Amino acid sequence: MEIDTLLSDISNTFAAAKTALAARDGAGLAKAENVLERQRMQLLKLARAPREANAVLSQRVTIAEQENVDLRQQLTELLEREGELAQYKPFKTPLGGLCLTEPLPPGQRDRRVYVCAACAYVSRKSELEFEQGKTVLHCPECQARIPGIEERQGFIEFFGPTV
Repeated sequence: MEIDTLLSDISNTFAAAKTALAARDGAGLAKAENVLERQRMQLLKLARAPREANAVLSQRVTIAEQENVDLRQQLTELLEREGELAQYKPFKTPLGGLCLTEPLPPGQRDRRVYVCAACAYVSRKSELEFEQGKTVLHCPECQARIPGIEERQGFIEFFGPTV
């Protein structure tokens, strides 16, 4: 019986060793699986990076193209405004102000459009408005006040005998 007991003990020890080896191999296998999974995720990340970068670059190209279209439109508007403002010439008002106005054709009454010179300098067309009769021209855009056309305040005519 001792041989049976000894064989049983050897069999039990072998089974325990086999179980221990399987557990060790299982732990090693799990560890190896974790390493492989991390490497797979890194490879996927590397594979996605060019696609994501391409998408970002494509988006930036689209934005740059739209900005280019907007800038061309602004340039066209500025050139049109510059062309329109080129017809206006500097005009010194009788009260000493400076603005821009269209030259009058011969024989036409003075119905000029007065444009703010400061605004025209930065390519804006701002028509001046009369205030206080025609003594002050006011720019609604930059709030400039320019001496106007006629001086009505304090204007007294005196007709008397001359000596």
